[in-house]
Amino acid sequence: MSAAASHRMGRLEAWLVALVGTTALVVARNYPVWRDHIYVACPAWAILGVPCPACGATRAVAAVLQGELGQAFAWNPLGALAALAAIVLVPIGVAAGLGWITRPQIPTTLGLGARAALIVAPIANWAYLLAAFEG
Repeated sequence: MSAAASHRMGRLEAWLVALVGTTALVVARNYPVWRDHIYVACPAWAILGVPCPACGATRAVAAVLQGELGQAFAWNPLGALAALAAIVLVPIGVAAGLGWITRPQIPTTLGLGARAALIVAPIANWAYLLAAFEG
């Protein structure tokens, strides 16, 4: 990747990654929806009768933070991966914000593989949800 295709993450960006990630993790950790079987209606499912591409993501994040990885991936695989990524990115954001590590390079362009993954992964996730939550 050439220097023109990326930029160094700013200190403010690093702190925002840490803040948003930490907030999401704290809220999800204390969000017992999936464990207490509280029903939260998905508007798309209520209207269309099928799960939306994000159905189960909140429960998946909460399950990851409760240590229930199998349940998390059953609820929503991409939601579970997002939670795991947040767990990894929070300490990196804090360390970068404090100047303990060199702030990461952020790509401004993506290669064909990354672009394809950004298209295929959500479609595959939705196909899984449609199959897993049918009926």
